Amino acid sequence: MILVGPLLKRWILPDLPLPRFLDVLAITVCFSFALVRFSCLMNGCCTGPECDAIYCLSYEPGSQVWYVQLQQGLLDHSSHTSNPVFPLHALFMAASLGVGVFLMWFDTKRSFNGQIGLLFLILHDGAKAILESFRVPYVGELQLTSFSISAAGLVALIIVLYYRRVNSA
Repeated sequence: MILVGPLLKRWILPDLPLPRFLDVLAITVCFSFALVRFSCLMNGCCTGPECDAIYCLSYEPGSQVWYVQLQQGLLDHSSHTSNPVFPLHALFMAASLGVGVFLMWFDTKRSFNGQIGLLFLILHDGAKAILESFRVPYVGELQLTSFSISAAGLVALIIVLYYRRVNSA
């Protein structure tokens, strides 16, 4: 978003200030990520641990979770479906939708252009960093990246709010 945003802005809405464009892009990206998580649901990636609850899902041979379970020797035969797993992608989807709805609501209350974009980095990637803890197989780099982006957004928001307060006094 940060790297491609300025290029998209010049191409799509050249008259809109860049921070405001990033606000609009942030909200759009939330809902786009929710759609991407639907493909995770269909492909069997981004899943959680094995579970036996009614909401847990099994996947057909050839899915990512099936390959992981087959490699770990958790399946009796390669023609069997995967063992039921927690649908972590549904939580990722809910987090993206929730952050998107919140940002749409907060957009009317923002105090400066770019605030929504920074809140997106904090909230969306913060939620992702928490949810990455439950991914099986665990990928520490994904969690560290999400946490770092969220922390950088928080630092940037604090700096902007500090300078706005100093300049208004």
